Amino acid sequence: MKTLREHLLERSREAAPERELAAMRERVRAGLEQTRARAGGGAAGPLDVLRGAWRELIWPCRGLWSGLAAAWVVVLVLNHASRPAGGEPSIPSSEIVALHGLWREQQDLLAALARSPGPASAQAGRGTADPSAPEHRRSEPGEAPSKPLGSWREPGEAAGEGILT
Repeated sequence: MKTLREHLLERSREAAPERELAAMRERVRAGLEQTRARAGGGAAGPLDVLRGAWRELIWPCRGLWSGLAAAWVVVLVLNHASRPAGGEPSIPSSEIVALHGLWREQQDLLAALARSPGPASAQAGRGTADPSAPEHRRSEPGEAPSKPLGSWREPGEAAGEGILT
């Protein structure tokens, strides 16, 4: 009794005689050798690298790249169309000078505040909370907290009304 492999082998021999298979095999080998000879096996030049990058990165996604290019064209056209006519700046130069002066004044004030020691009470209060104060005291295990975190202050409390603590 013949196995399945033998049946398939017999059918393939009937479909393509051995001479035709050998000729086909030789053509494939010759094509591979020509491809290897063209590649040269040496270091690829910069042009070969660019061609390879084009074939593998750009060409398969040409729809995506053309869509991105079209989007950039639209952005550039809209940017050009939104510019004021005559090359005039949209803000008058006197306002620019005034804004620059205000900005410089603000920078000077910030620098002065950074250098100043500040009031003694603000320095003393920084980072030292009174642990016995009720708002800073942690509740013991099993004890209900006196005030839940993130609760609203009651109207009339010291910090104002409706402020999240």
